[in-house]
Amino acid sequence: MARLRRSGPAVLVAALLAACGEAPPAPAPKGAPTAPVPSLDRPAATAEPPGNAFVWGRLTSAADGRALAGATVTVRDWYMVVRGRGVDASASAPALVVESGADGVYVVPVTGFEGPVVSVAARGHASVTWREDKSRPAGAAPRRDASLPPAATFLGTVLAPDGMAVAGARVFAVEWDALEIEEHGDPLAAAADLLWGDGRYASDIAYRFVTATCDAKGIFRIADADPARRYALLAASRDLGPSMLEGPRAPSEPVGEIRLDRAVPLRVRVVDEAGTPLAVRRVELRASPRRVEWTEAGEGTYVLRPVAPGTHALLLDTRERGQVPWVFTLERGRKEPRIDVVLAEGCVVTGVVYDSGGLPVARARVNVQTWDPEAREMRSSNVHTDEEGRFAAKGQPAGFVNLYVVAKGYRTAQFIRMKQPVTGLEVTLLRARSLHLPVALPEGVVCGTLRFSARPLDGGEWSHGAGVVWSDDGVASFDVPVGRVALRLWAPGCALLERELTIEAGDRPLVIEDAMRLLPARTATVRLVDEEGMPVPGLKVHAVVRDLPPVDWTEIAKTSDADGKAVLELHGDPPFTVYIEEGLGRQRVYREIAVPDDPATVIDVRVGARRR
Repeated sequence: MARLRRSGPAVLVAALLAACGEAPPAPAPKGAPTAPVPSLDRPAATAEPPGNAFVWGRLTSAADGRALAGATVTVRDWYMVVRGRGVDASASAPALVVESGADGVYVVPVTGFEGPVVSVAARGHASVTWREDKSRPAGAAPRRDASLPPAATFLGTVLAPDGMAVAGARVFAVEWDALEIEEHGDPLAAAADLLWGDGRYASDIAYRFVTATCDAKGIFRIADADPARRYALLAASRDLGPSMLEGPRAPSEPVGEIRLDRAVPLRVRVVDEAGTPLAVRRVELRASPRRVEWTEAGEGTYVLRPVAPGTHALLLDTRERGQVPWVFTLERGRKEPRIDVVLAEGCVVTGVVYDSGGLPVARARVNVQTWDPEAREMRSSNVHTDEEGRFAAKGQPAGFVNLYVVAKGYRTAQFIRMKQPVTGLEVTLLRARSLHLPVALPEGVVCGTLRFSARPLDGGEWSHGAGVVWSDDGVASFDVPVGRVALRLWAPGCALLERELTIEAGDRPLVIEDAMRLLPARTATVRLVDEEGMPVPGLKVHAVVRDLPPVDWTEIAKTSDADGKAVLELHGDPPFTVYIEEGLGRQRVYREIAVPDDPATVIDVRVGARRR
């Protein structure tokens, strides 16, 4: 793991504090690195330098309000952390580590971090972790102060089923109110899913825990818990567990011993309703703190080891049924546990794939994503077309279906939210070719997102781009239909650009020499006000764009500032519709607004009445 340790950047800290009317801290030690000075009295678009982003704030003690100097502030990228198995501090991800200055101020440059996760630790205080929505330029970086409560301690011992100490076991104290016990039905299963399950991808809740490792005698000491919170105490090791103490525990309560469960091999037999064995390509045991090995034993039977008692969820990647989840409970004390997984026929998704000339497309990959209403998740399976272009995906749940058809030399076809049953679907693939296109952005606009749509001029719908490759030298690469096409490009801060191109058939990428130059987007400034005409900050607002691919109005949401103002990008012909999201006790609102002649005009938009 890359660890970049810095003493507080004196110049940057001084500028930030000066902007807040506070005295700067003492000068940094000789030789300490410096960072660019952000200017908080200028718009974010002109902050220096535009590519640098920061998280910053002041750390104090909740006990007496004093500044916490020398506290350790660790910043990781959320999207890098969740790629690893687990979300604890040992996850493989780049980290930036700084220490707070004499006045408790920390400043961390986080350019390139899509979702900075900030963890703060100070001697004698409970640790605090949060996630920033995104890193922002220095001039727009919000200040995030943190008041750390005094630390409380959990002290106990982890033992094996035979009473021997378990050295190296991990112990987790998870905030009790973070557990979704009603969904899982079992606190241990809820805690395991929070720490190691798929939920870590969608929620920051997985960071609401503190942890420690047992010493050679199996003794653990968690010294950074919050005395005002209640926790679930659970332990796990490479070969045993996980196991959990009953009920929530406060740090003031004794822990005693946590005895791990014995893990044993589990035999899993996978068959259809007629008892015919089904082939399984891969097995994943969800909500498990360890990597589980599995081997094939023949006749649809597979052996997983080690598996501890408790509630688990298997994810079976089958050839006939795609990815299928299966929840089971392994009782304690079973010497040779075995479960039978019977996969029902379910719904069948069928269709045939043709090219634009009506000929079947063989060996096309059809990705079928179906919503499982019982498991409340999407199930994915891949099938391939035969020589006649036909495909069938069996064993699908009863929810809606998303279908993606991929074939070399063709434009990917997609069908979204189709209702069951889906039978006899006819798919026509358009010939496609990879296009390399230089794109020039307006001055001051940094491209984080580039979207495109293409439509054949001889008929057909707009196909939206997904998977644009954007290089450092400003060249965008994506696939477009062969023939005469209309091409639309859009990036945040830019006006929608439409051009007509002729794309000839070929196996090699088509390189366009002339750059597509995007212009700045037309904008309008709105001010959100309440019933009394007072500004309403902190609400998300959009300029709604309809039937204008590839611009999606959810991509250009803005948040009203302290004065209730937000600058919206406008696309299409006036008048335009302002959409204000529900929140802060306000109703969802749509307002139709005329475009003013003077772009400096501020348009007042009344938000919905407060709920009673």
